[in-house]
Amino acid sequence: MSIFYKSAIARDLPRWRKNGWVSETGAAAILADVEARTPKITIGGVFGLIAAALLCLALAAFIAANWDAIGRATKLGLIVGLLWLAYGVSIGAHIARWPMVAHAALLIASSGFGGGIMLISQIYHLSGHPPDAVLMWALGALAGGALLNSKPTLALAALLLAIWGEMEIWTNWPAGADAVWLTFVLWGVLSLAYIRADWRGGFHFVAIALCWQIILLSFRFDADAARNPVFGPSLTIALAALALGAAATMAPRIDALLAGRARALTVYAFITAFATLLLWRIDGTSGAKGLEAMAPSAIVILGFVLTTLLWAIAVTHSTLSWWCYAALTGELTYLYFRTLGTLLETAIFFLVTALVVIIVAIAAARLQRRLAQRREAST
Repeated sequence: MSIFYKSAIARDLPRWRKNGWVSETGAAAILADVEARTPKITIGGVFGLIAAALLCLALAAFIAANWDAIGRATKLGLIVGLLWLAYGVSIGAHIARWPMVAHAALLIASSGFGGGIMLISQIYHLSGHPPDAVLMWALGALAGGALLNSKPTLALAALLLAIWGEMEIWTNWPAGADAVWLTFVLWGVLSLAYIRADWRGGFHFVAIALCWQIILLSFRFDADAARNPVFGPSLTIALAALALGAAATMAPRIDALLAGRARALTVYAFITAFATLLLWRIDGTSGAKGLEAMAPSAIVILGFVLTTLLWAIAVTHSTLSWWCYAALTGELTYLYFRTLGTLLETAIFFLVTALVVIIVAIAAARLQRRLAQRREAST
């Protein structure tokens, strides 16, 4: 639990006790539970982390200054020895229940693991596929972070997986097409590690990286570097994720399998699908203007946004509703400037926009009224 959540609970509990919603004993138990679950950040731990980083920098600078004078075998021994030392310190600190030291040592070891891969390649003049080195580094960080439940190291693994996926999609297409789908498996493994570490923020790391990767998949490059956009797979993945999140939002059992992340999943899936549809529209219209050119894509995009908005209102998903409002506003603004031609076209645009807003307002009012009636009936 975050420190902000602890502050919010401490601020709200007196009002809840005053209103009789929570007893004095219950309030104390809630505060004790939140206190136990809130991560402890001490001054000593922070300075220990800084000191460990400075020692590593000093050692790296010393080795770099004498790099040419060190033999190959000695270089290899230094790399392996320092890595084992860092991993050993992390495991020892974890057993001794010094979490800050354990996280710092493991993060240093995982960072050094990547540096070791690059240095060994340089020492022995090894050449290969650069993304493979990043993938090996990411797997090492993922393994260490998962074994010791280290959130900083798991965050490093997420960053490395995102970099690897971007390298395969953007710079190594179409050769990297098969490897790209492996990233979805690895993101799933990383998500399980985040759930095991009870880190809600880790889910957002994974979701943001996946959104970016799916959007990148919308653009492929063939052998002669000519653009060949393929939007079908990306849109299918995003819509499938949105459907899964919607189903889980209405089914507690499915939401439990997603560790209570169903509502957040729908937001990220909506953003990804909306961005993919925008890219599809930009590629298809190619700078065309006017109602006739923009109408097909506008109908698809507005239909998707409005359908999602009505569902979000029906299940009282306020975050998704605001994202839908923002997307609707942006889309209508974009259409206004792209269809602005004659005065007649401008008049038609405002008429259609007004009708759309009226329909949404009526549907939203009816949904909210039905939900209010259901709540009154249930109480």
